[in-house]
Amino acid sequence: MRYDDYHERRPETLTEWTLWFVKERFLSIIAVIVLVGLAFVLVGVDLGIPRWLRLSGLTMIVLSPFAYLVGSSITGMLPDPPGEILVDIDARKMDGAVFWFPTDDFRQLTVTEGELNQVAPSLYFGKQVDLDEMTAIGTWRGTLSDRQLLRGLQKVYECRGQLEDDAKKGFVLETQAFTLLRNAVRETTAVVVETFQRGTLPDEGEGLDHQIEQALEQFDLDDRIDDELSDLDDLDADEALLDPDGDRDLDEQAAEQVGDRVDHDAARADAAQEVPSDD
Repeated sequence: MRYDDYHERRPETLTEWTLWFVKERFLSIIAVIVLVGLAFVLVGVDLGIPRWLRLSGLTMIVLSPFAYLVGSSITGMLPDPPGEILVDIDARKMDGAVFWFPTDDFRQLTVTEGELNQVAPSLYFGKQVDLDEMTAIGTWRGTLSDRQLLRGLQKVYECRGQLEDDAKKGFVLETQAFTLLRNAVRETTAVVVETFQRGTLPDEGEGLDHQIEQALEQFDLDDRIDDELSDLDDLDADEALLDPDGDRDLDEQAAEQVGDRVDHDAARADAAQEVPSDD
């Protein structure tokens, strides 16, 4: 940003005022002169101006627009007047700023703290530049010895390694937070259930298992289940496949044994239900 674009520099001397007025109102001045000349010609007023002066004035008026255009182009090609460049490196502003000051205006800039860092004849670095108050804060670079600089760099490397490890841990926790929480809840629930069972069942369920085994032994259910499983193992699958229509008769003796065993089991079960309690 140019300082001239932010602050319109007002002329101070009479010459500057004249040049500024002609530059800003040039076309208006030419239009007024032309209108006044035409008015005098129409009215027929003779001012007694010599002929050569009138020709010179008329030529100047006619050529003025062309001179203005040519002069503006030439002025744009000319280099800027000497100035100073100030770079605002305030960390609070992500985009930063670059200011161009005319030399006279730059001398009016007040540095409230420190000194501006001059890295080139016309290049300065500062921060918190205020164009309204014409103030800035210096950013003079301090100097360190080689030993102090190495110590500072070592601290930077240590902090970087620690921060990198912390960042990895944070990434793992962030990506697996739901899984970790779910597993922790399940483990806690299992511990609570186990503790509740231990508190409500003094023998931890061993008495219940013993009663179930005793009931199975009383009715010989274990042996019968084993016998039935052995009978199923003795069946020949190949013979069953060779006679799918059931033409081969079942052994009558085996059928009677199975029927007697079923009736005997049913009778013992009914007898067990009719046994009165000790009460």
